[in-house]
Amino acid sequence: MRSAGILIGTFLLVYFVTPYLVEWLLALLPVEQPDRLTSGVAILATLAVYALLRRTLGDRMPRI
Repeated sequence: MRSAGILIGTFLLVYFVTPYLVEWLLALLPVEQPDRLTSGVAILATLAVYALLRRTLGDRMPRI
């Protein structure tokens, strides 16, 4: 049950929460064309969050 919770939490954090927060943050910054930067920054942030979770949880972290 614990591994299912980690899998669901990882999936939600990596694929939904992180891109939404990046889009929100770019909307707050004085960037002229935030929609052009949103996808690139969201992908980089998603990779960073996943790498941080892999480092923190180790082998308990599912590979997605």
